[in-house]
Amino acid sequence: MNMALNPNIPKVFRKQLDVVSKWKKNKNHAVTYIKEVKKTAEGQPDKVVWAREKSNAVWGRPQGFSMKS
Repeated sequence: MNMALNPNIPKVFRKQLDVVSKWKKNKNHAVTYIKEVKKTAEGQPDKVVWAREKSNAVWGRPQGFSMKS
């Protein structure tokens, strides 16, 4: 069953499941992620820098899953 279509799962999470399933099919969508967190002189988080790149550049190439006995 495709969990991206399950109405019992929140919409935001279903969208992310859809992105992951398309990535596994080598569709290579763009994803947004936190590139770095800039901190103040005291070490407190000040600013978050976001970046948007292709999923294969961020996560690497998907590999198949196999059970080993």
